[in-house]
Amino acid sequence: MFASPQQLRPNEREIRFGTKAPAFGLVLLLVGAGFLYLAWHMTPASFGNRIFRVRSGGLGFLVVLLGMALTLVRNELILDLQSRMFTRRQGVWPNLRTTTGSMDQIEALTLRLDTRKNQYGKPYNVWVVQLSFKGDMNGEGNPGARPRRPRILGSYRSESRAYSQFESLARTLEVPALDRTGAVEKVVSPGRDGSAIPAPWQGSKRGVTVESIPPLPPQSRILLLGLAPSRTILLHRRGVNGSSVGLAVCGLLSCWMGGVVLQAMLTEPPVPKNSPLNGPIFILIGLLFLFVAVWIAVAREVAEENGLQVQFGRRAFGIFLGMKWAGKDEIEEIALKPKPLPRGRASPASRAVAEGREAAISGVNQVFIRSSRAIVRLGDGLAPEELQWLLQGVQAICVRS
Repeated sequence: MFASPQQLRPNEREIRFGTKAPAFGLVLLLVGAGFLYLAWHMTPASFGNRIFRVRSGGLGFLVVLLGMALTLVRNELILDLQSRMFTRRQGVWPNLRTTTGSMDQIEALTLRLDTRKNQYGKPYNVWVVQLSFKGDMNGEGNPGARPRRPRILGSYRSESRAYSQFESLARTLEVPALDRTGAVEKVVSPGRDGSAIPAPWQGSKRGVTVESIPPLPPQSRILLLGLAPSRTILLHRRGVNGSSVGLAVCGLLSCWMGGVVLQAMLTEPPVPKNSPLNGPIFILIGLLFLFVAVWIAVAREVAEENGLQVQFGRRAFGIFLGMKWAGKDEIEEIALKPKPLPRGRASPASRAVAEGREAAISGVNQVFIRSSRAIVRLGDGLAPEELQWLLQGVQAICVRS
């Protein structure tokens, strides 16, 4: 009935998580009461037939019930950063179950990848940030108690936003952090100021230098251009695909319609009420669609070094799209990670996850680059040796010379 608890307000002293604010429930109560009042006092002159009154009354009753639930049902978690104590309030007001404890009882802050389904049964990815506690639901020393369920702090469709929230909480709470988005669980050890987020990625400490790019694999479709500190890695072209074909068909259809309208304008006598601009406009739109279709087919993924910055995106005909950039000292992770399930595409793995408890991983690896600004994935459709070369190449261009 309720959405996942979301962060309500952070400040210097405490962080509070919970369901919708009670004030919103009070607003719904007033709105529902208004619908009930109108349904009760309607007259035939004001569309007061029986069916309309029943519908208005039913809608008002449902809104009143929802408002009561949002007002009375509480599920809150308060983390006091000064005393390092937590307070949980659960239940129906005024009969709330309140538990308190030390933040030392927090076992870990976890980021995981789930697959869920929308109302049409299509799967989609959700990155979930949750907090797990030590002990059991009724306190330690009670062997018959059920394990305490992790507390969900946020669910995000954006991978970058989820990582940002995960790192921000790990830095603030100073608790162990677990990244479970990949095939193998990764323990994020303390890095910055003793907090459980990774330090900036430093290739020199990992044995990576600017000269660490190996020779390209035989018959590779990857291109390496330039010298440090201005190197560019160009991946293979996507080629003809569904997007380019669809846009090309739309472009040809628009050009055909423009030609028909232009021919009608040039006939003797001309077709009445036909603007002389209609034909050229349709043709120009069609040519634009055809250009975009060709651009998609020939565009290459790019990783471009520019001094102390690195840019990622797609490029064709000198035109860049979807560019993301980051300073070399802002990059926090470069690794091979499985590709998440694409949004809206069903697969046997995703259908096996009935309730979205686990993520459906495609099994295809990509080069995963994460910085404080953005998250980038490169290497769709590459052979394993090309993917390994790309990993080493991206690591090398991200090292400060």
